[in-house]
Amino acid sequence: MAKRFGIRDIAEITGYSVATVSRVLNKKGKYSEDAEAAILEVAEKHNYRPRAKGLKSIETRYIGILIPDITIHFYFSLAQMIQIELIGKDYYPIYLNVGPKGLTLDKGMDILLSLKVAGIICISSQIDNSYLDQLNIPVVYVNRFFTEMDKLQTNVKRSSVSMDYRQGSALAAKELFDKGCKKVTFITTEYQGMSAQANQLKQRSFQEVAALLGMQYVHSVNEDPIEGVSAASYIIAKTLFETHPEVDGIYCGSDYCSVGVVTYLREQGIEIPGSVQVISFGQTSGLGIAVKPFSAIVLPEKLLAKEASTLIIDLVEKEDMSVKEVLIPVSLSRGATTKS
Repeated sequence: MAKRFGIRDIAEITGYSVATVSRVLNKKGKYSEDAEAAILEVAEKHNYRPRAKGLKSIETRYIGILIPDITIHFYFSLAQMIQIELIGKDYYPIYLNVGPKGLTLDKGMDILLSLKVAGIICISSQIDNSYLDQLNIPVVYVNRFFTEMDKLQTNVKRSSVSMDYRQGSALAAKELFDKGCKKVTFITTEYQGMSAQANQLKQRSFQEVAALLGMQYVHSVNEDPIEGVSAASYIIAKTLFETHPEVDGIYCGSDYCSVGVVTYLREQGIEIPGSVQVISFGQTSGLGIAVKPFSAIVLPEKLLAKEASTLIIDLVEKEDMSVKEVLIPVSLSRGATTKS
């Protein structure tokens, strides 16, 4: 049987990327008139025809996994757990580090489309939904919330699974209140691998619950983590305590953030948890310093991995599946950075 002429062949002939060819053929996204003309000419010349809608054909059992920064422990750990889940169901992961420290998005998608992945799990929050939606491939987003406009689109196969940021922030605020804190703050950086959407949700939820409990909330400055999240958080803590030395409770947006904050407090001789109590969003056991006993919101990595794997396989194998948004509960682990 002759090999079916496909998108990859068109890309090789025209010199355009697989992603660009896919956008032109699906009439989605941005592309130049020259690209459109060249791609459609080759498609017509070789009698290219897309697969009929409703005809289920899984060419491979590869699942692409997009990671924003593999050096961040959470993402590396989550990807490993997803691998275990997928292999147990006879699917095989292909990891790509896509972002400032890895491949460009176009290059990454060219690789995945060339390998004819059956679906994609997007852990990276820096990739816009609309980009992947253009490619007509099932996608599961991790720690991403769909807008109302996203939910109205019925011509794409996608779902999401996220941690319950509101619950985690409420647990942190309640714990600090119960342990006697009067003046609290939330510290994060402009980019932590997590989306700005997630950080804003943590901050807003924490502030709201703190106010309901009668604690005073202090706004901290922001800092671009050019030198790393921990270094940026150190500077934020320094700036905060120069103007608000009376702050006695801190909720940190990530484990790396909490390391920078605690490092600053220790250098200044500020007792933890005697004078200042700290809760981190995320465990610090994966970091290369002795900070395991931090009080922290425990990230449900295994549940995230299991649900993400189940969702992507359902999207790949089922003809009709409505958009699903799954919320995974979190919990609080008490450690040495809050009072007993």
